[in-house]
Amino acid sequence: MHKIIILFLFCFILTTAGCVDNIDKLKQTSPVLHLDLFVVEDDGKVTLDLQQTDRYTENISVLKQTRYDKVNSPPYIAGIVFYNNDKISYIASTPYNGSGNYTLTFTFENGKLLPKSSNESILVKLEFVDANGQLNNIERINVRWA
Repeated sequence: MHKIIILFLFCFILTTAGCVDNIDKLKQTSPVLHLDLFVVEDDGKVTLDLQQTDRYTENISVLKQTRYDKVNSPPYIAGIVFYNNDKISYIASTPYNGSGNYTLTFTFENGKLLPKSSNESILVKLEFVDANGQLNNIERINVRWA
């Protein structure tokens, strides 16, 4: 009998503490944007090869999304996404190792308006920071929402 009472109290505490509501949040998904870049370094200046830039979106669990992904030591590539002149993503970055392929995965801030269709574009601002921590280049590219 004591076990039943303890089990009942445990369930009651979980329900009143909001833990049951949080279990539903564990199942929530939201979009992320994967931006595949081909970066070229020529005479020390880092630029994008826009012909080899690709993107796709997918819905993943909010538990698997990184809300802050900033590389702390240079060199690195960092980016942020804007839509309708509003910053909508968290910073995404990756270490820079010279010319080659890189992928940045952008997660979006809660409550921000995202594009509704693939006909809409977003603006991605990319910064290339060299080994000395100096800004090497800034590129802004329009990307169709995938």
